[in-house]
Amino acid sequence: MTFGTATIPDISEMKISKAGLNSIFPESGFAFVPRPQPLVQVGASELMKRSLFIGPEAPDILVNFLGEEDADTLYQYFKDYIFGEVSGLSTEPLSYDKALPPWMQKALQMIRSDSAAQYGFQYGLQARTADLEWQAQYRDDYPSNDEIAKKTNGMFWLRMLGNLLGYTSPQYETPVNTLIDIQNKFDQVYGLDGPMKFSQTFGNELLYLGETKSTRNIGGALATSEVIRNIKKYEKVIGEVAPDIGDDLDVLGMLINGDAANSEYDPNAYRWQLQATIPGTSQNWREVASGPEGMAEAQRQAGWVEYIKGIGQIDALLQQAGLPNYRVKEAARYKAMKDQFTQNLLDNPMYEPWAVDFASRGSSTTYSAVRTIKAALEDEAFMNDNADKRTWQIAALYMSARDEVIRMAEASGEGLGTEGNAELKFQWDTLREEYKQADPGWAAIANRYLRQDDDPTQIGRTTSMGGLGG
Repeated sequence: MTFGTATIPDISEMKISKAGLNSIFPESGFAFVPRPQPLVQVGASELMKRSLFIGPEAPDILVNFLGEEDADTLYQYFKDYIFGEVSGLSTEPLSYDKALPPWMQKALQMIRSDSAAQYGFQYGLQARTADLEWQAQYRDDYPSNDEIAKKTNGMFWLRMLGNLLGYTSPQYETPVNTLIDIQNKFDQVYGLDGPMKFSQTFGNELLYLGETKSTRNIGGALATSEVIRNIKKYEKVIGEVAPDIGDDLDVLGMLINGDAANSEYDPNAYRWQLQATIPGTSQNWREVASGPEGMAEAQRQAGWVEYIKGIGQIDALLQQAGLPNYRVKEAARYKAMKDQFTQNLLDNPMYEPWAVDFASRGSSTTYSAVRTIKAALEDEAFMNDNADKRTWQIAALYMSARDEVIRMAEASGEGLGTEGNAELKFQWDTLREEYKQADPGWAAIANRYLRQDDDPTQIGRTTSMGGLGG
């Protein structure tokens, strides 16, 4: 049914939340305990955004007393009590939306449409459901952006009316919700490896359907309280490198995600990142994406997962064959496999946003990664926390070997790709493969950010900060 610019979803796809109807034991889980009034939420949200007295991460005094894990768990109960389990702090000026009734919040999200994260999430849910129906041949035509926008508007009209006229608003329920729930569980259990584990278990097509992105992750940060703690702890080194790495700010994730890999998603951390500026830049850690932009971000993410997974498998075959690198004659078969796999991904329309990202991640991205890694290895606060971790031990070995390769190539007076330096190039290629096989964490970094570091003498030569070679 169509209503103006909105299409009301089929009644079979709607459900009423039983928890939402329960006014005695609300879904917050705090039963008869009085909950904070809206104005209290406004104040708490503003304090948390500015990290005045409270922040998204557990305070130091609590961490020192209980340890990080127990402190984060206890502090999460506090945040759930203040804001509820799914809403989190506000990203609006002065947190004014926390003082609005639910129906007005839904109306605001619909009016703002492309600039509202909730609208982007709902758009993604509608788009993936229609995509799934098309793949299952339940419909003949592929869904258009206009159709998805109308369905999304219709859902917001229903939810707004439900909040205005009843106890609770209807929810949109499709098979995609199950995929989203499963993927969220994978992310909670495996953290940074969540998308990869999900793809290995269910396939990359289902990974794409279960990835509902409503923001662009500019700084590569996970939405956990542990990451917020790391952002503040490593503010100095982040501020040093961020101004120099331009559009490659997502490489900062190498510095801040670390032990947060197995931390639970925190809506307060997510919303904090939407309004917190990356040190040394004018950009926020996250930016709200429109519905189509969120879809493209999910395709980009799925493409990188598939690429890193596939290249890792081919690298393993190379190692099992006892070959040192892809340059030796005997490795021609594996080199062809690698090239064909990459080309197949580039030709797949499902991964088109990834293909654009892949093509643009040339020497500038390698430069940004090298710049970030070198700064991290020289930062006392960072190394105090990470010196004993395998990934960063290999990072130190990699940078040391890289500097030596540059020194030897420059001393020879010839480029690394010349016949006179063939043996040096062979050794460098072999070392790069050995380091990738030594640690999965380093392999993920190398395959994503350092794949064009085959000639380190050329990286950074055309940038404003040349001479990364030591």
